[in-house]
Amino acid sequence: MTDAPPEMQNPANPGGASRNQLGGCLRNNDRDKAVETQQLQQVALAILTSGIQCTRKAGSFLGQCIADPKPLTLKQAEWFTQLAEKAGVDWEIFR
Repeated sequence: MTDAPPEMQNPANPGGASRNQLGGCLRNNDRDKAVETQQLQQVALAILTSGIQCTRKAGSFLGQCIADPKPLTLKQAEWFTQLAEKAGVDWEIFR
């Protein structure tokens, strides 16, 4: 297993959390996808306007999250979560 907390561990993926646990990236319902995209865009905007100092790469990534409705990869979801935590944006309320 990994050092992830028990609630984030996934027995089917011993390497860590599932995509659903990191932002619901794998839902199949089109309505759910549209809601998730809108929520992801809102959180990305909240991170960008939070006043944190972020790298150009992080700013570009967050802008891409707003402009491009494609689902995040697992790595992107992990990075997004880290940026949200750094900015103090609790995006659990958006899920």
